[in-house]
Amino acid sequence: MAVKEIGEFGSVFPYQRFIGLSTDTKPTAGIPVGSTFFETDTGSAYAYDGTNWVLRNYPGRRALTPTKYAATITSADTEYSQALPAGTKQFSIHLRDMSAFRLAYVTGKVATPTDPYETIPAGAEKYIENVELSALTLYFAAPVGGKVAEIEAWV
Repeated sequence: MAVKEIGEFGSVFPYQRFIGLSTDTKPTAGIPVGSTFFETDTGSAYAYDGTNWVLRNYPGRRALTPTKYAATITSADTEYSQALPAGTKQFSIHLRDMSAFRLAYVTGKVATPTDPYETIPAGAEKYIENVELSALTLYFAAPVGGKVAEIEAWV
């Protein structure tokens, strides 16, 4: 498919809109900042920043495929981890019995609490949406063993 310009908007802040395939070369010459490019084969949307086409979260890029994990926290104050799949757009984590736990995005922070980490209080869960993760590992620990971390990731 060849890149098609599908419109120019605005008289005060003009920008252009394009559609094409992910394999098409995105235009850069004479393109106003804020212009958009929608890939019809992937659903990815990009905005032009004056130099690069930058992937942006777009309402049409809904998370479609859930993956559920159940990670057993055998021992108290011991770090456990779960890698999320590339392309994760949203995720949640809580303990099955809804008790409190510690969460970090880097290793070595939750077993013996060391910043940066976050305490997820009893009765709560951590929920993140509208992201496009290339890679992320969750690191978690609980003050009491015998717990199960329930994690749901959507790509």
